Amino acid sequence: MTENKDDRAKNNWWLLLYPAIAGVSLFLAVIIGMAFDIGVILYTFVGVPLVSLLFALVLLAAWFARKRKPGRVYLLMFPVYWVVSAILFMNHSEIRLQTRWILHSRALKASVQNEPVPPQGELRHVEFDVWGWAGMDTVEYLIYDPTDTLGATVAAHSKGRFPGIPCEVPMVRRMEDHWFVAMFYTNSEWSVCV
Repeated sequence: MTENKDDRAKNNWWLLLYPAIAGVSLFLAVIIGMAFDIGVILYTFVGVPLVSLLFALVLLAAWFARKRKPGRVYLLMFPVYWVVSAILFMNHSEIRLQTRWILHSRALKASVQNEPVPPQGELRHVEFDVWGWAGMDTVEYLIYDPTDTLGATVAAHSKGRFPGIPCEVPMVRRMEDHWFVAMFYTNSEWSVCV
């Protein structure tokens, strides 16, 4: 018994996983391996067009090799890739934060624990991430709060002044109990509040 064209098309829907996997893989490689802002720009304006072009070339090669029009599933690879890329782009800062935490939390926690106890009630901290453009740097710090007093404050609001942090900050996020990441305003850092 031979498979007709409709049966083959029904069995090819799994091929749509390829552009989704390609989008996620390329996004993670670029956003983790590079500076935050440069990675997002490269992925959006270089990676997406290049992978789309690669999909188009594969589609044309398959079309000419088989001497027949490609099925719907092959044409749907483009929108699947673009939708996955758009979702990743819209959530890029949270994805980068969580991925960096998963990959580096153990080493960062050890680094914070090795810091001397700071004066005047400040919390122990280390640089977590930095990005910027043309000398306009934004810094995120990993903060250890042994009493977890930031927890209640962060639950009430995520920006402003917080106990143990010397500057007003636009965002503080809880990573786990006693561990927080605070994003400072551009051109502001822990030691010198602007």
